[in-house]
Amino acid sequence: MGHYFPSLYPGEIFYSVCARYLSHLRYTDKKFAKSELLQPYTISIYFPRNITALCDKYQIEIPSIEEIINKHTIFPLLRIFLSKEHAYLNNYKDPSKIWSIPALKSYIDTHKNYRLRFCKDCVIDDRKTYGEGYWHILHQVPWINICYKHSIFLHTPIYPRKNLINNFISLEDTLSKYKIKYLYKVRSILYMLSDTLFIFNEQPTISFDKISNSIRSIILDRGYTRTGISISHKALYNKIIDSYSKQTIDFLYSSKTISKKNVSIMIIQDNITRSRAVAYLVLSHLLGCTLQDIIKNCMNT
Repeated sequence: MGHYFPSLYPGEIFYSVCARYLSHLRYTDKKFAKSELLQPYTISIYFPRNITALCDKYQIEIPSIEEIINKHTIFPLLRIFLSKEHAYLNNYKDPSKIWSIPALKSYIDTHKNYRLRFCKDCVIDDRKTYGEGYWHILHQVPWINICYKHSIFLHTPIYPRKNLINNFISLEDTLSKYKIKYLYKVRSILYMLSDTLFIFNEQPTISFDKISNSIRSIILDRGYTRTGISISHKALYNKIIDSYSKQTIDFLYSSKTISKKNVSIMIIQDNITRSRAVAYLVLSHLLGCTLQDIIKNCMNT
């Protein structure tokens, strides 16, 4: 495969430079190319274990292996959380050993369904500066959904999970081949924010019973019903999870564990005011309307 290897960009995760390498060379035999890069390891976004071998083989222009670990992997973020018995790994030189410790393996398992993310404004900036976009390491921290530089929501491509496990996918190839969506359905959360601002700004005087009855009528009109008069909680749950993802619902409710058994019952019958507020913000957009429209209609009747 030769000895060319692209230089790492500032803040680029190591996975990204491997993906750019394969993308630039346009190998038709991706299986062979991948085996050359990884042997004997498998692809890992967070914890690449092939750094030492790649640096020796392709003469990557970096001062040291330590700099790749510290500036182009997620290890620095987790370092301070390592237990005392693993403190020696702070100065460890072999990435293949670092990633094998239980604390980091557990981290990988926790985020095994992870998808790469990017900021659309960073792509614009990077193309102007470097001629191409790339995966930023700080965009790959699972619980941070906003770009640190531009303060806007990150995006994630829609591709089969196996594609990410079995292939290196560059950001530019991703943008040309795959549909893009807001991360974790945040577009829906933005609609919820709009409704929330309406309530704060207008502070409408209306009884909860009116809102509840209106929402219930819309649910039945949309076909989430068992007998024509009672709500089908299973159908409603499936629609909620499909539209928002369980992760988003769990995040919104934070203090509760959302399950298939209790989610729709909680939304319809919950007596906790905070949870109820979130529930109706979620439901209104799910049903194809906004809560502010529902409130306005209730006030006019």
